[in-house]
Amino acid sequence: MTNSNGPNGNTPQPDRIGELEGFVEALDLSIENLEGRADSLEDRTNVLENKSNITEDRIARLTERVTELEQQVKNIYGDEDDWQRMFNT
Repeated sequence: MTNSNGPNGNTPQPDRIGELEGFVEALDLSIENLEGRADSLEDRTNVLENKSNITEDRIARLTERVTELEQQVKNIYGDEDDWQRMFNT
């Protein structure tokens, strides 16, 4: 009868250290992959934030310009009633 905790005759036993080393290498590759993806997402986020800031600045400038143009139209057409009639047509 053989001891269930020990080797069974000449049966090769698994290389536990080799298995663990392989597992650690796989984890390292997974971590590197995830870090690369995180960096890529961070870069994309930064680009989107920059575009958002540019868009907000542009909207603010365009809004200011529209207000200036409205004022010029009011000055040209006189009182508010005349301007409103012209604007609604």
